[in-house]
Amino acid sequence: MTISTITRTCGYLTAGTNSGGAYSFSGLVLSGTHLYGTTIGGGTYGNGTVFLVSTNGLFFTNLYSFTGGNDGSQPHGGLTLSGNTLYGTTSAGGTATNGTLFAIIHPAEEP
Repeated sequence: MTISTITRTCGYLTAGTNSGGAYSFSGLVLSGTHLYGTTIGGGTYGNGTVFLVSTNGLFFTNLYSFTGGNDGSQPHGGLTLSGNTLYGTTSAGGTATNGTLFAIIHPAEEP
């Protein structure tokens, strides 16, 4: 068995309301050369994000920023990829403020 050591860190996720997101507690989903994940804070509205980062760490984008309204907020759980759709849950927000189930169409492969 070979164990790889991570030698490159990505500084895209930081505390506060950083547009990239903050406080990533869930695991990552690998698809091709991209990793998808969530943060419970940060983003445009400070309510968490869904993000994509390339496996070489050179490309990052915020796919979605939760508003804290009907779309939910604080996505603590991980993502599931089925076909070209990412599914996940939030722990707050939504019509009853008890969280949501969300789906995001998997974007086309980026560089």
